Formats: sequence, structure tokens, C-alpha cells
Amino acid sequence: MATITASSVSAPSMALAAFPEVRHDHLRGSGCPRNLTNIAIAIHGDKRRMTRICNDEGSAETTSMVVFVLLFPGYFFYQCAVAFGWFPAVLGGYFGIISAGLLPLLVVAFARLVLIKPRAFGMVDALFAFIVILNCLVSGLSYIVTYWDYRNEVFLQSASGVLFVVTCYMLARTLAIDKSQVKKVLWVSFVAMVLTVGLSSEDGVFNLRSVSGDDALGTYQGISRSVVATALMVICLAEKRLETVLAFVLAVVVLFLAGARSEFVQYLAATLLLAVVVSWRRLATSMVMLGVFSVSVLAVAVLGEKVLELVPQTRILELLDLGSATSYLEREILLSNAIETIVKYPFLGSYGSYYHTVGKGGYAHNLLSAWVDFGLIGFVSYVVILLVMAGKVFVGLVADRLTSNESRLAFVFFVFSTIAFAFSKDYSYMFSGFAVGFVSRYEVLRRKALKRSGK
Repeated sequence: MATITASSVSAPSMALAAFPEVRHDHLRGSGCPRNLTNIAIAIHGDKRRMTRICNDEGSAETTSMVVFVLLFPGYFFYQCAVAFGWFPAVLGGYFGIISAGLLPLLVVAFARLVLIKPRAFGMVDALFAFIVILNCLVSGLSYIVTYWDYRNEVFLQSASGVLFVVTCYMLARTLAIDKSQVKKVLWVSFVAMVLTVGLSSEDGVFNLRSVSGDDALGTYQGISRSVVATALMVICLAEKRLETVLAFVLAVVVLFLAGARSEFVQYLAATLLLAVVVSWRRLATSMVMLGVFSVSVLAVAVLGEKVLELVPQTRILELLDLGSATSYLEREILLSNAIETIVKYPFLGSYGSYYHTVGKGGYAHNLLSAWVDFGLIGFVSYVVILLVMAGKVFVGLVADRLTSNESRLAFVFFVFSTIAFAFSKDYSYMFSGFAVGFVSRYEVLRRKALKRSGK
């Protein structure tokens, strides 16, 4: 350890006193500011150790980016390669195997970038941890004490849900969203997906199962999930308004061709609401957005079928007549079953009971599914974390009007996931992990900013 006199460390000590986050938060990768690194070295007296910390954090951020690309754009391209006969189907459904295989690397990255940091967690993280533990305890105990023929399927479904949500949470906490390399990778991946859909659609419909005749391939929901995750990242991190508009339009076209109605509606709602909030003080922009939306609605209302004949006949058009949509009617039945179960078991719920009547996938496609599986305490836990996140997001609206990358990501993934919980997805929906992670990340960032300003 180097010997430092009092006079030689007085200036660095004062600097660190003014910026206490320096030694933890700004020493990242090869981009560590030299003057701040030297200050930390003067205090700690170990140049090798500080260099190693910088390099470790840089490699951890790279690991996180690689995991995201492999899971979301990677899922899309793997399913396409299998459907087109370019690659054998050796990875099954892909997402589960890849998530489990990459989890150790992501945990290490999470430990290096988040766990070792001071004040890295808040109320949102505590609630999230409680929900994850509750999921694990209930599913694990149910597997041990029950002897259903399908208990393996129920447990695997629960374990997969926890794995996917936790993976998305750790990605949201560790992605280096401010680095230009990350933005370039996201843009390249997104454009490649857009081109693939545009060049591979048949009669304006992108359906990999019809291309290959293999029903084991990824569904339109899985394909759309990859597109949405990448598109939302691109939109929130875009530095120019033209990039934002281009990404928004391209994603709308791709989701329309893919035919995933829930993802299409949730994406439109989240991104349009983001645009309104960000530009609400720009009268011209707001008027243009309102005008385009009004003209579109008016055209469909007046011209009706003539307009619809001009667009590809995908499942998205069923949104205009939900009453005749088979899946909508089926979900109404599942909702009714869930309410009956809740009335019968209001406090403890009845974990996996839908398997008795409907089978796999027979859960309510909304947050009532948490009440069915985990009882009242489970449902209340999800409602509470959503309310807490809503408060954090509202603070972001008031504090910086979504001018930072963190606040925009927190807002858009929170809105997207909340709508999903309300109308289309069960409690294990993986994008809720993104929402929790980005809201928590923004909360930590804002807390540091307030401390720096002395408030």
C-alpha cells in the first residue's frame, strides 16, 4: 500500500467528499475519466485494483448487452433460420434454454454492476424480491405436497415465469444504455428484423409456422415480443426525433404483419402516450400527432371496408370486431373461471387449479391470475408494486419530463406492462421484469442526483 501524506490527499479527499459516487459509479470500462480514476487511486493506493474494477465493469456491461441480443433479436432470428431450413431445431423453444444457460453470466454482471454499489436498491426492488420469493415458495411447496399428473408441467411453467422475469429485471438494471455501441447494436438488430419480416411475408402476413408447416416453431406472440423489446429500446434511446418516428412506424408495420393483437395495442398505447408526454409543451408537434390520429380514425369510420381491403388481412383486424374473435371469447370463459375460483378460495387461492378444468394455458389473461395462484396476498402484492412504480414514474414526469433515457424506459415499459396485466397477460409476464428494473434504475439515479444537489 502506498504511503500518502496528509497534504497529498487533501485535494482528492475533498473531491471525493463532494462526489462520493465517483469511486463506484463512474469507473466503468475503458471510459473511466482519468482524473477521477487518479483521485480514487490516490485514496486507495492500488492502481491494479482500480484498473481491474474498470475492466470488470466494462466486461459486465458487454455481457449484459450480449445476453439481451441473444434472447430477443436472437430468438427472432433463430426461429426464422429454423423455419427457412437454414438451421436445425436443436434448441427447442430457444428462449428457455438460452435464458437458463446465460443466467450465470448475467448474475455475475448484475453482481459487478449493481450488487456491490451503495444504495443500489429501493422499495420497488424489495417488493419485487418479495413477489419472486412468494412465487418460488408457493410453486415449490405445491410441487412437493401435491400428486397431480400434471404437477411437473405446472412447476415448469412457474419456474420459467420466474426465470424470465428475473432475467429481464437484471437486464434492465445492467444494460449500458448510454453507450453509443449499445445503441448501434440495437438499431442493427431492429433493422435486420424489419427487413426479414418485409422480405418474408406472404400476402402481407408474416407467419413462420405457415412457411415451415411446423407448429413447434415460435408463435406470433414470441416473434412480436422480440420486436417490441428491441423497438422500445431503440425509441427510448434515440437521440434524434427522426430516428424515433422511423423506429415507431417500422415497428407498427412489423407488428401488424406479425398479427399479435395484444402486443400491437400495448405497443401503440405505450409509445403514443410517451410521445404525448414528451411533446405536450410543443404545440406544433402535439397538433400534428392529433391531426394524423384523427384523420386515420375518420378514414376508417367513413370508408370502412374500402380502407380495410387495402391493408393485409392479418389478425390485427379482429380488433375491429372482438365479439366474433375466437380467442376473445375463450378469454372471457377463462376470466369467468378465475372469478369463480377467487370467490371459492378468496384468501389462499387455488394454485394451478385451472389445469383441472382447462389445462395448460387456462389461466386468466390478466392480473387476477395472481389471485388464483397465490391468494389475496399475492394479488395485493402485485397491485402495491404497480402503485409504487406508478408513483415513481409520475415523479419522473414532474421532475424531468422524461428527458433522460432512464425515465423514458421506465415510463414506456411500465405503461406497456400495466396494460398487459389489465387485459392480456398473466402475472408471470416477462416484460414486468423490464418495468421493475428500469423504474428501480431511474429511482436510484434520481436519488443520487438529489443527494448531489443537496436536496
